[in-house]
Amino acid sequence: MLFAGDSREAMRKRYVEAWRRRCEGLPLEPLDAAIADVVELHPEYQAMLADGESVQRAFTVEDGKINPFLHMGLHLALREQLATRRPAGIAQIQVPVSPRTTFSVGLIDGGTSVNAIAMNASMDIDLRSESQEALDSLDARMRRAVQAGIDAEHTRWPGTTARLTVEFRDIGKRPAAIQADTAFIVRATVAAGRALGFEPALVSSSNDTNYPMSLGIPSVAVDGGGSGGSAHSTAEWYEDGKDGWRGPQWALLLILSLAGLSP
Repeated sequence: MLFAGDSREAMRKRYVEAWRRRCEGLPLEPLDAAIADVVELHPEYQAMLADGESVQRAFTVEDGKINPFLHMGLHLALREQLATRRPAGIAQIQVPVSPRTTFSVGLIDGGTSVNAIAMNASMDIDLRSESQEALDSLDARMRRAVQAGIDAEHTRWPGTTARLTVEFRDIGKRPAAIQADTAFIVRATVAAGRALGFEPALVSSSNDTNYPMSLGIPSVAVDGGGSGGSAHSTAEWYEDGKDGWRGPQWALLLILSLAGLSP
């Protein structure tokens, strides 16, 4: 733990000394270098540290003052956790290649102001799999990882009376589903593509066909005919190019084939 056993004055003096040595270009121990890095991110605190009087100064909420040492200490604690990956948590969860299973922490939010301790935080996690069993297992491991993170924070700060809690909310459910390559609708899709002069690639992905497939309704999704990349990112792109016509014609030919109207 950072500054374990140090008094408030000793801890503050370390900030002052670390910043002095950084300003004078002197060598620093790893922890002092980390302190100086955080101070560099806060020019509003640098003059205060330079005069040295802050070691004895009181910073109270009643006076409308933000405690700069508490603020910068939170930065250091977060840096330490990131550097040592404590707790291992979500990033260390392993998923099977087959059945294909993926997850993504797509959104993290929290707090009310840059200089206020966050009273709440949230994250949106996307879980996907071809197998409902694998999806349920991933969901359970994700929840355990979050709870482990909370337990680790309570262990890290045993003196605080504040207790963290977590609430899990489902914001949407796309059921896991998979369809055999030998299914009639799949064979019809491949035949329609071949009739247009190309060999369709059969791949698994999570899309709107998951729901009907989970109900036993044969379903497929076909691509747009052109080319694209960087899926599920802000850089995602699509270009019709010379083969863009294939997408609509492929879908139409498939529909006609399934309806028994194709030549």
